[in-house]
Amino acid sequence: MRTLTNLLTWLTALLCCLSLAGCGATSQPAKFYLLNSIPSTESAETKVPSGLALGIGPITIPEYVDRPQIVTRISTNELSLAEFHKWAEPLKDNIPQVLADNMSVLLNTEHVATYPWKRHTPIDYQVTINITRLDTIAEKEAHLVARWHIFGEDTQTILDTQTSHFKTTLPSSDYAAIVSALNHTINDLSREIAKSLVRVHSNTTKTK
Repeated sequence: MRTLTNLLTWLTALLCCLSLAGCGATSQPAKFYLLNSIPSTESAETKVPSGLALGIGPITIPEYVDRPQIVTRISTNELSLAEFHKWAEPLKDNIPQVLADNMSVLLNTEHVATYPWKRHTPIDYQVTINITRLDTIAEKEAHLVARWHIFGEDTQTILDTQTSHFKTTLPSSDYAAIVSALNHTINDLSREIAKSLVRVHSNTTKTK
């Protein structure tokens, strides 16, 4: 009987300790991040009319990053999902808006629509983008790979098509730095597309 009593006392004490440990433990609060557009003070490309109408999209992103958690690449074939570091909104929504805002600044136009736009929205050029990579690797670099096309106002004629590769060195391994580096690659992509739009518009104007 004494042995049973001692066992029950020990089990009760153990349960109390576990309960207290559970009550005392606090989970790490999640942090949320957004990609941001380039500053409105950045110099615009001046060789296009200010009223140029652009359509941005459709834009596709890899399924492996289309999730709330920020994804980093540990090795060529291994990925890590951050439990406590997440996107404040889906990348499939955030990225098109950032690219549209960037085009507005870089090409000095307020007439930028994101896909899908209304049927009768005037569009001079449409830019479609297929992002095939957007991540960081080994806490060293952020990488973006995207294939994009520029279509004329008929949205059928391809005026330019390119595959862009960008990488940015990470200043540190924290997630704020990771997001900033990924943001940098998106902005670099915006600048490259803007420059191409200037060339395309110049060539199109000459042939009219």
